[in-house]
Amino acid sequence: MASRKYARDYTLQNELDNRGRLRTTAVYSGPQYRFTRETEETLPRERAVITAAAAVCLLAVLASLSLNAPVLRRWFAVLPLTVSLAGCFLLAQLAVRLFLEKPPFTRRVMNRLTERLAPCSAAVLILAGLSAAGQLVCLFRSGFSGSDWAVLGATVLLAAAAAFLFSRRRRLCVEEIPADGGIPEEAGH
Repeated sequence: MASRKYARDYTLQNELDNRGRLRTTAVYSGPQYRFTRETEETLPRERAVITAAAAVCLLAVLASLSLNAPVLRRWFAVLPLTVSLAGCFLLAQLAVRLFLEKPPFTRRVMNRLTERLAPCSAAVLILAGLSAAGQLVCLFRSGFSGSDWAVLGATVLLAAAAAFLFSRRRRLCVEEIPADGGIPEEAGH
């Protein structure tokens, strides 16, 4: 179903290639999007903040999973942390896209820029919380070693960075560019 989500945004055109063969290509004809004026003003700062927080998420989960800690031998502590790795990679991909994608955006790019931050950061936050709860169960059952405390600290840092990213979910706003290509009226000009 995901492949058909944007099917209406494309039209098929027949063109002759350099060998004289008829090739059918898909051409984007759907709505175009751009950042709102308020978002454009704060975009450099938002790029830096989101990139830094996504990097902290990724480094925290990689650091915690790379340690040889006894707490990571318990499935209820390591499984949520391992699953959160996918969300951290998606957040890192979003941070890269913020630098690479330039307006006007297609619907697919707009969805990837604006609709990925909230669910990915919420999932990472929940999974980090579950892992921290599992680690605390291990603490009360058998005590912690030094590396266990490092894993718990990295997990708490992961949860904090994910919560911060979730709080920024409404900062990337886009609007549809009018079909005539005009710029919306600005007040006072």
